[in-house]
This record gives sequence, structure tokens and C-alpha cells, in this order.
Amino acid sequence: MDEARLMRDGVERFARSCLEPHLATVEGYPGAVPAEVIEGLDALGLRDVDVSDAGGRMLLAQALEALASHAGSCAALALADIAARALLTDAPAGRGAFPLYEELRHADPRLLVGSVGALPHLAGEARMVVGAPMAAWLALPAGGDPDGPATHLAVVSTTAPGVRVGAPIRTLGMRGAHAADVVVEGVAVPRCHVVPLDADRLACLRGPALAIGAGLAASSLADALAYARERIQGGRPIVEHDEVRDMLAGMRAAVALCRSAARTLCEDPSEAELFVHAREQAARAAADGVQVLGGNGYMEDYGQERRMRDARQACFLFGRGTELRLARLVP
Repeated sequence: MDEARLMRDGVERFARSCLEPHLATVEGYPGAVPAEVIEGLDALGLRDVDVSDAGGRMLLAQALEALASHAGSCAALALADIAARALLTDAPAGRGAFPLYEELRHADPRLLVGSVGALPHLAGEARMVVGAPMAAWLALPAGGDPDGPATHLAVVSTTAPGVRVGAPIRTLGMRGAHAADVVVEGVAVPRCHVVPLDADRLACLRGPALAIGAGLAASSLADALAYARERIQGGRPIVEHDEVRDMLAGMRAAVALCRSAARTLCEDPSEAELFVHAREQAARAAADGVQVLGGNGYMEDYGQERRMRDARQACFLFGRGTELRLARLVP
């Protein structure tokens, strides 16, 4: 049995035995994610995958797709930890957190790094740090110029004096991957914990990030197809209606596109336009999954509305589409 199969099987076991019994709590607001879910997620070993080569990124993409098919928020929580570690050569122990919704090449350095005596000092605010309320440490983009881009990555402990993690922000989707604003007030940081920011390292995770959208779209398609086969309208299953068949066919094509694009991005992460286009297709497929169910699609009982919310928020992972497209036009 290959490594990818072993990891996917581990994800499925985690989802059945640990995640699904607590899914209502994980997706609730503002309740905390149960400790056993966090422990089970950490035990999957996703943070130990080597993302420096295409094979490792492909392995991670397959695992995140499987995880997102059950809960996009857990996949985003795992990605925040992985992204924080990918930007460092020597990551601290424990769970990390990172602002997944930033395009680092053009990030506004609300958090500034300066020197006070012999040590760098941090001051300012980092917004929408995914996983911050349940992390042991934070990887925060920082700059030396309030009018310039982020140039460094600062690593701080969530329990350090002067670090204040705010309350979870009620986001559109992925509510279980609690994001919070972090305020840093004159925190001294060891020099080894302030490193130059290498945005290319984060771009290498575009394939795994897109796989989250693929997982949401695929699970939405599976439930929509099952519903369409059982729902009778006009004396026949709605799957036999041309409009529904066209919608399901479009969803299937979107899933195939996302999976193919994720593989391509694992090999060549520079294709920003492909990344943006494919994740938008995943969001459209999840929205169509709601439409296939009609009014039932908007009810929490069926899970389609959650997938639609999560897929829409997945469109902002590693920067908005406009930012990524402009980055290719205006280096």
C-alpha cells in the first residue's frame, strides 16, 4: 500500500471516528473546536510531509482533498499550520498559525519590526490569523516600512507578554478554522525568530490549497447526485431532468478541472491564473450543489450550504484573485 493511500485511509478514519461526531460543534460559532479533534488532526502527520518537492506536495494535496470532503475548516486549519512551517527552516514545537488570506508579495505590513537595543521588537496588528486561538505559536508577516510590503516573517509565542489573540472572527465559511486578529505590543523577539520572507515557499502550497476546494466540490457533487436520484418530481427522479443533468455534468467537469489543476500546481506553482480560475470553479460547483437540492440545499441538515460557504471562502486562500492576477502584471 503506497504512502498516499495510507494517508488517505488515516484521514478517513479520523473523519469517521473523531470529526463527524463533533462536526456540529466544529462548525458552530463561537464554540471552541474540541481538543480531541485538534489532537486527531495533529496525529495525521500532515505537518511532517516534505513540501519542498512536487511529490510531497501531491501527497499533501490528496490528503487535504480527502479531509476537506468532510470539513473544509479542518483542512484549512491543517493548511495554516503547514504554511507557517513551510516558511521556516526550523519551526517551533506545537501547532502554528498563519494568515492564510494574505497575498504575501503585496501584503500590507500592519505588523512592523524595529530594533530596540540588541533585539528586534514587534508592534502592530496581524489580521485574520487562521488557527490563532488554538495555536502555540504564530508566523506573522512583518515589515520595516508602514508604506511598504511585508519583508520578514516573525515567529512569536501566543503566550508571550505583549501578544494578544483576539476573539474568533465570524467568517463566511470554514468556521471551525477559527481566524483571529493578533495585536503585538512591543514584543522582543530573538533574531533567529525574525527571518526574511520568502513568498515563493508559500506559493508552492497552491496545489494543496486548491485541493481543499476540490474536496468540497467533490463531496457536494456526490450528495447532489444521490439526492437527484432519489428526489421524485413530475413522476420521475430529477436526475432525468435535462436542467439537473446539465448542472451535475458541470459540477463533474469542475471537480475534474480542480483535481487536474492541483496536480499541475504541485509541479509548477507559478501558474497563478490557473490557481484563481480553478478555485472559482470549485466555488461555483458547490453553489450548484445547493441548487440541485432546491430549498433543501439551504438547510443545515444536508450540509450543502456549509460546503458552499467553505468553498467561497477557499477562494481567498493565499490572496484574492484580483491581487494574484495583478501580481503577474505588476511585479
